[in-house]
Amino acid sequence: MRSVLLIVVTLLLSGSGQAQTSVAERLIARGQADSARAVLNSTATDAASRYWLGRLSEVDGQAKRHFREVTRQGGVHADDAHFQLAESAYSDPRGLYLTARRTYQSLIEAYPNSPHYPMALYRIGRTYQIAAKPGSDGFDTQLDSARVNYQKVLDSYPGSHIAPHATVALVTLDQQAVGDRETQATTLPAAPLWGGDVSTFEAAGRMQKETPAAGAFWVQVGSFSKRSSVDALVKRLTGSVPSVRLVDGGNLTRVQVGPYETKDQAERSGRHISRVEKLKCRVVSDG
Repeated sequence: MRSVLLIVVTLLLSGSGQAQTSVAERLIARGQADSARAVLNSTATDAASRYWLGRLSEVDGQAKRHFREVTRQGGVHADDAHFQLAESAYSDPRGLYLTARRTYQSLIEAYPNSPHYPMALYRIGRTYQIAAKPGSDGFDTQLDSARVNYQKVLDSYPGSHIAPHATVALVTLDQQAVGDRETQATTLPAAPLWGGDVSTFEAAGRMQKETPAAGAFWVQVGSFSKRSSVDALVKRLTGSVPSVRLVDGGNLTRVQVGPYETKDQAERSGRHISRVEKLKCRVVSDG
């Protein structure tokens, strides 16, 4: 700890913005967020510092101001900041999916070589799929737009970590469009891609298993005091997990998905949800 404090003090005296940012990145990697903030707060004008301050900000509005300034200045973290702005809109409990879609689209247009490109395509597809309302005039068009973006992920980025989830999303699109899962059995891959895909295979007759007994595992995605936050999260999760349940925790409502027969299945599903939703998940048991 003394060595960390010594580095921080030395850098604060030296005034080297680049050096301070480098040390701050190392502190963040170690999980020492407060020490990183102490370093960065003294030099919050360059783009790299502003980006990491945005990542460390606990207030959404403050983070957005940092990210917008980074995109204005440009530099190595410009596409990262742009992506964070899109992610903020996507996860907003008010359901800002149109804003998110536009921000993801401007990201891939401005930064065609960004490593965030495949995830941006996937997210664009999700915004169309979430917005598709059965019986509405634009239902088929929304699903077609979602399908186009999922397919782009598979065609252009087959080795990306999001590609398997794009495959699952295409299956759920067919189910959403037809409304009869059993007729979709031929569209499914040969085996589940992740824990949340188990229900899809069961419904299509590709997998047989008994109803989980007491002791089944669930993934707790988060606890919320606002009903709007709960409703927005449930809307995003529906269709990609076996089921969603709400657990009354007094002042908080816990959102849990499952059930899973094994802890390993639940953990794999939790890792996927954490990556997609930017939430810290944990596995709980009914037993």
